[in-house]
Amino acid sequence: MAPESRIDRYVAEEKIGSCGPVETFRVRVHSGQELVLKVLFADRVDKDLAAPLTTCFLAAGRRSKTCAVATIAPIFEVSDDPEAPFVARQWVQGSS
Repeated sequence: MAPESRIDRYVAEEKIGSCGPVETFRVRVHSGQELVLKVLFADRVDKDLAAPLTTCFLAAGRRSKTCAVATIAPIFEVSDDPEAPFVARQWVQGSS
């Protein structure tokens, strides 16, 4: 996903990580708010694994959405978009 590309209403600012079929981006929305978007590109895995992987990815996002711990950035949205399922969470400036 190139800078200024869109997924749903999110505009990519920069790619901040990648692990297998999941890429992580710093994105912004129309209001200017910055978020983190984890996107699953299931077409990068074996066809037989795509559906179960997508199910697990979305389930993990939904479980995290219910988590209310001060040290974990809140999740705002979990999308099962068939083209690119994603999880959107709060952007926390810092270093890793």
